[in-house]
Amino acid sequence: MMSTAEKATLKETLRELIKEEHSVLKDIVREILAEMITEKEVDFDVLLKNNFDRFDETFKALA
Repeated sequence: MMSTAEKATLKETLRELIKEEHSVLKDIVREILAEMITEKEVDFDVLLKNNFDRFDETFKALA
């Protein structure tokens, strides 16, 4: 866990970096959003597979 002083230092360093390199913030936000979307898609795929597995016999009976 980071101390309050470490967080303040990190925050100031990030601010300076973003002021000097505007594209850094955009890149970071894009990476975070891409990771979030990927995680949600993976969660959905797992849920979908689990439901198909769970109802496999029912689907076969209906076919």
